[in-house]
Amino acid sequence: MKIEKKTIAALIILIVLLGSSFITIIEKNNVKIKLPPNIVDYEFDENTRILLINNYRTLIKFRYNLDCEECLDTLDFLIGLAKENSNQLFLQKILDNNIQNFSLIIESYFGEKEVNTLNQTEILKAICDLVYIELADC
Repeated sequence: MKIEKKTIAALIILIVLLGSSFITIIEKNNVKIKLPPNIVDYEFDENTRILLINNYRTLIKFRYNLDCEECLDTLDFLIGLAKENSNQLFLQKILDNNIQNFSLIIESYFGEKEVNTLNQTEILKAICDLVYIELADC
């Protein structure tokens, strides 16, 4: 009789321990990460950049000069893409009058590419090469 009570008590303790361990594991997987807006007028700080990249987001850093008319068309294109893919593409649109024309860098968990053209097809190809989940436009 004493052995049965000890066995039952041990089983109850074991079930409680396993249950609490299981709940802890589930809670760790349910942690929500606060992401910044996906279209900003500034460059992300290093911590934000790393957070986004480690969470499989793709960063697009576009520096442009207002004298570059073609840059404004490209900016509209990038804003449209970022709006359509707001959980995956994070656009940093940086007005920089000290830059000659433009600078376009795409960065993700899978690498980084500098795009030296404003051709939308080439830009989209570079983005598609680096995204974690393929975009509908790819």
